[in-house]
Amino acid sequence: MAGVNLAVFIDSKILFSLIDEGNTSLKSPGFESIVSLINNLKGLGFLIIVISHYKYRVSSLEMQIRHNNEVKLLKNVFNVDFILTCPHDNDDDCYCRKPRPGLVYEAAHRWDIDLSHSFVIGDSWEDAKLAESAGCFSVLIQSSRIVRCHRDILVTDLESAFSMVMKVSGLFMKT
Repeated sequence: MAGVNLAVFIDSKILFSLIDEGNTSLKSPGFESIVSLINNLKGLGFLIIVISHYKYRVSSLEMQIRHNNEVKLLKNVFNVDFILTCPHDNDDDCYCRKPRPGLVYEAAHRWDIDLSHSFVIGDSWEDAKLAESAGCFSVLIQSSRIVRCHRDILVTDLESAFSMVMKVSGLFMKT
């Protein structure tokens, strides 16, 4: 059964690339428009959920501290709703590490999300595979990490990605 909420899942490294973690000063000249687009999506009823994973194994205390700092930073700077993190490394063969859809399925269960009308924004083949596996639309930002893979929409930057989400979602929100 499809959920009642819609979501935009975003790879954390894309948002972190726009800010300087040390002082949350802006790196990107389009930062204000990104925040505005996020707020517009939230106004349309989308949950904004960040998907994150660690590249290395850390102790549970280190992981909790880092996760708490990331949550505060992303919520304060970008006004995202939730951040879900896979604490495993590639060797763990877990269900939540991209490109597997475990974190997206967890979000769908927790917040009653209709994945068939939700979006994954990323910049790699893992993000494309995650979207495909979860049954979401994929909006990929052009990068060297995109190899031949399924993708629904290809854009040049995050601002274009959010704009495409609004455009495409407008098609099925009218029906």
